[in-house]
Amino acid sequence: MPSPLQPEFFVLVGIDLFLAMSLLTCLLDRHFPWQLPYVYQLAAGFGHLIVSREFMASFGEYMRFWYSLLYLAVALTNIVALNVYLGVIKRLMDYARIFMAAVTVPSLTLTVFFLSNYAEVAVHPLVILPQMGWKPPSWA
Repeated sequence: MPSPLQPEFFVLVGIDLFLAMSLLTCLLDRHFPWQLPYVYQLAAGFGHLIVSREFMASFGEYMRFWYSLLYLAVALTNIVALNVYLGVIKRLMDYARIFMAAVTVPSLTLTVFFLSNYAEVAVHPLVILPQMGWKPPSWA
């Protein structure tokens, strides 16, 4: 049986996404503000602080998961925001389509894949739904 994913895995994915966004915004510097790659590098550095032993060791697995998921959600939101920035604000629809096909959709797909794998082996349920049974009506 493969080892289950640790909650910190999602922070590591978020760090990689921030670093990839830093590289892409640096390469496409004509279309993005010059400060943006540095902001993404700072966000990745903050993720490294989250993963450090001293910070995450003080929480249980449940809270570690939610902190990690929040960090990953911020990274994914930034990717979608870059896509919207290219398409709506800069009016570069061709760049926005390419960015969506090359970056946004694959990153969202991989995140959903890893979250579904984590949900299968999670100790705590990610979504708590009431168990509802169906009973035939008494008159039937």
